[in-house]
Parts: sequence; C-alpha cells; structure tokens
Amino acid sequence: MQKNLVWHANGRKSDGLLRRAADLPQWKKIDTLYPQFGSDPRNLWLGLATDGMNPYGNLSSKHSSWPVLSIIYNLPYWLSMKRKYMMLSMMISGPKQPGNDIDVYLTPLIEDLRLLWEEGVEVFDAHGNDNFNLRALLKKAFNGCQEDKIAPPPLTGEEVYERVCQVNVTFGKILKKPIMKNIWKKNSIFFQLPYWAKLDVKHLIDVMHVEKNVCDSIIGPLLNIKGITKDDVNSCKDLIEMGLRLELQPQAYVKRTYLPPACHTLTKVEKKTFCACLREMKLPQGYSSNIKSLVSMEDLKLVSLKSHDCHVLMQQLLLVAIRGVLPKNVRQAITRLCIFFNSICQKVIEPNTLNDLENEAVMILCQLEMYFPPSFFDIMVHLIVHLVREIKICGPVFLRWMYPVERYMKILKGYVKNPYRPEASIIERYIAEEAIEFFTKYYLDVEVIGIPKLGHEGRNEGKGTRGVKVVRKDQHEVLQAHFYILNNTDDVIPYIDSHKSLLKSMNPREKRKKAQAIQQKNATPYRLSRGGYDLLEKRMMEEKLKKQTDIAAAEEVPSPPSPPSRHEKWKMARTKAGGLMTFEKSMMIAKRIISYNGDGVAIIYCNLYYK
Repeated sequence: MQKNLVWHANGRKSDGLLRRAADLPQWKKIDTLYPQFGSDPRNLWLGLATDGMNPYGNLSSKHSSWPVLSIIYNLPYWLSMKRKYMMLSMMISGPKQPGNDIDVYLTPLIEDLRLLWEEGVEVFDAHGNDNFNLRALLKKAFNGCQEDKIAPPPLTGEEVYERVCQVNVTFGKILKKPIMKNIWKKNSIFFQLPYWAKLDVKHLIDVMHVEKNVCDSIIGPLLNIKGITKDDVNSCKDLIEMGLRLELQPQAYVKRTYLPPACHTLTKVEKKTFCACLREMKLPQGYSSNIKSLVSMEDLKLVSLKSHDCHVLMQQLLLVAIRGVLPKNVRQAITRLCIFFNSICQKVIEPNTLNDLENEAVMILCQLEMYFPPSFFDIMVHLIVHLVREIKICGPVFLRWMYPVERYMKILKGYVKNPYRPEASIIERYIAEEAIEFFTKYYLDVEVIGIPKLGHEGRNEGKGTRGVKVVRKDQHEVLQAHFYILNNTDDVIPYIDSHKSLLKSMNPREKRKKAQAIQQKNATPYRLSRGGYDLLEKRMMEEKLKKQTDIAAAEEVPSPPSPPSRHEKWKMARTKAGGLMTFEKSMMIAKRIISYNGDGVAIIYCNLYYK
C-alpha cells in the first residue's frame, strides 16, 4: 500500500497520453499553486462519490440511504477503483433522500478534510521507514427559441465562487420558499475548503448515467416503447407551435388520433428485424448480461435494461442492429453517436484528438436535432457537449464513472442484517471487514479482501475435468500432421507451387518417373481412372479402323469397327509395349477372364473389380 501511494510519481509511464489523473492539467495546476503539497508524492488526492440506494433491495421502494465513498487517486489506475481501496467515509441515513440538506450531513467530513489540508496528520511510512505529515486534497466530487449566439466560455472556479459567495441557503423545512431572481440557488459547503475555488472542474458528470439515459432516449422512439418514447402526441403538438415539420402534425379522427410516421419510426417488420438481430447475437462470456433475455419478441421491445446493458448497446451492438432498418441519414447520426461514446470511454486517450472529438459532439447533436423531436433533447442529451471538456481536465472516464461505486453499493446492501436499522448494520459490518482485512496482512496464503481475481487466472492450473483428451503420437505421425498443415496453409502454398515449378523446369522427366513410382505403390493395379479408359478406347478404335482399311479393297468403304469390350480395355491398359503384363495379379485376372465367354465374363469381371 505504501509503495503504491507514490506510484503516480515514480512508477507511471509519461508518454504524453492521458492514462491517469496525474497526467492532467488540474493535477499540475494544484502542484504549481501549492508547491508544499505537491512536493511530497505521499500526500493524498481524493475523490468523493455518493448516490442513493435502497438497502432493502426489492422489498421496499421508498427507503433511500446515501453512502459517501472516498477514492484514492495516488494509486495505480488498476487499483484506485477497486473495493479494497474505497473508503466508506460517511453514511447518510434514510428513509428520505437528503436533497438540499446534504450539506448539513457533509459538515463533519468537510471539517476532517480541512484538517488534512491545513494541518495534516502525522503517520508512519512503512515503505520508507519514517514518519511524515500526511495531507490530503479533495480533487473532485461525482455525482424553444433558436439560439444564434456563440456559446460562452466555461467559468473558472474563482468566477463561480464570486457569484455564489453571497447566496444564503436555509436548510431544513421551510413553509414558503423565498422568491429568488438569482440563477444561483446554493453556496456549496465544499467552498469552505481553501483550495476548492482553484479547481476548474469540481463536480463531475457521471458518464454511466448519461449513456444510459441517451440509450433509453434512442431505443424508445425507435421501438415506440410506451412510457419511454418521447415521440408522442404532445411532442407533435410542440412541433406545430414551433412551426416545424408540419407534415408530422397529429391528425384527429372520431375515436383516435393518427400520428404520421417520422424518419426514425420503424415498421413492424423492421422492429422484428431489429429485435431478432439483438436476440441472436453471440457474445463472449462475461462481456455483458444475457442479451437474449432482454429482448421481448412478443411486444417487440427491450425490457429490464440495466446501466451496463445500455453501455454495451451504445458501444457495440446498436450499430449492428440498426443496419438495414433505418434511412441512411438517421443511421449515420446514431452510428456517429455510438462511436463518440466508444471514443470517450477508452482507457488511453490521445490529447491531440480531443478538440476534434469536442467538435464532433456538437455536430452529432445538430444531426440528431434534424431527425428527432424537440422533446428528445433533455438535460442528459445536452450534457454530451461537456463530456470532452471534463476529459481534458480530469482524464479518462473510467477513473470517475459510477460502475465501481454501484458495484460497491451492491455489497453494502448485503451487509443489512437488521432491517430496523439498515445504516447501522452496514456500518458495523464495514468496520468488522476493515479489521479483518488489516489482520490478513500478517498471515501468509490468505486472499486479500476487495481485489477480485482476473478472469483467466487459474484456468490453466491443475487437471481439467471436461473436454480434455490427451493423445500421444509417434514421430512419424507427428511429421505427417506437420506436413499436412504446411500443405494446407494459405501462406505456405505459394512457396510450394514455386518449388514445384522449379523442380519441373530442372527435371522434365521427373513427372513420368513420379507417375511410375505411384503406379508401383498402387495396391489395386487392376483399376484405372475414367479418363484413362476413354483415351484408351479412342486409341483402340483408331487401330481397329486402320486394320479394316488395310484389309478391305480399294473400292470398298470399311464398316465402322465395334467398340472394344470392357475386359479388352482393361487388359490393354495393363499390357506393356513388349506384350507382357504390368503385374502378376493383372496376368492372373486376364487368364481367368479369357476362360469365360458371354455373360460369364461380365460376372467374373465385376466380382473381381469390387473385391
């Protein structure tokens, strides 16, 4: 642990690419503004994450508990988001969510963070074998008219603080909310930290929730899912008021209202094609959940989509499923959106491509605005514009999205053993786990709590129980198999053909010798190919015709000769130029055939042929 805390200064690779938090401008800015803090790499860079959860699982939908987790960014990027290194700093009890009063609950945590920044805490470094004053910094917290103006530049931290420092907030229940004309509603408690106003980005956008909401916004109109689609009657009425796409205005009849199909509307046949494509996809084990269980062919919609399911759809699957079921322009807009999300979710990012990626986000939203209704563009779709800026300042999204936090909250739900006091039960079991994990450091051959094993670890160890059959071959069979593979490999065949051509040019009689060698090794010398018999029959007919022409008188026209019988062709094929047979077996078979006449010849020949 002690060695990993200084990895960002001693062990990381500096090649100009964005891989970790220490490569970012915000990290370097703090090191420049506060050199005393940046001089010691053992000082902590922390991130804060919180979200509401239901500790009872599916038993209740009203209770909301809010765990506050601290994440250490000094660690290597493959460890910083693991369960072992996530600290449960605070547990905000339910049953209601804190809302605007969350600052009241965060006050003790802010006081501890101020202490760690201003004074520090003396701790012992087991790796360096010395005492030092540990300080910590909270880096970030997770969590209809036409516009012709240019977008204003984002506000710096000091500018934001100047606008909110005079805002007074009343916590708790109030009878009547005061009328406020200021767009700023709250002065966050985090501004009590001395360095908070210096941070360019303080509260990060969660890419996980943005991606899920954007995926739902696209799937809903495509499949016309009730309750999710935003292309309804009210949306069409908005178009009429705005004077846009009048051809899509609803047509009222006696008992129902007809909505003309838009360019993104799928027919029933196209919906079946779309759903069948997703249902029949074969994915690697562990890549995603069972996509087949998420597709309802009866209702032609996707059901029970989780955050990671939407992530897999937006990254890979949606691009494949929409091919051939949408117009080209709509399909290209959705494809560009999927490629954009795939690009920003990479673990290594080239800084030179971020400006083009930011412009691409604007172009994608403009294209979507041409095809989707205005109700499609809610706050989640708008947040796409700001994602690239946060990557420039805060680094790759895998270091700050909510997937690890959500997985950890699933573990915290399992700690609830006393339903009457769920938060206290979680805290008690968390402290017990911390104590057990501390003692495991002093025991050998004990698995560490909170660091999962790799998926392929241990697969090649031990003796298999399934699908394993060891076959041992001698050297001759191994060489035969090796020769077969070489002769049937596409990369080797051109070299074999070139070698054969060279040998034929150097040895013109080698082909005849090779044919003779094959004939000598033939175990059935009484067989001949069909083509060979045809050529032999043609030659025998020419010889018969020549003999009849020589015998007949000059004025007589010779009659055509009768075709040779089957056993005659067979015998001629095995007779050498001197009159001898090629093999003893052929001579024995020929003698037996000659001793029969008529139908007996055919019977004996067939029996010998198929023997």
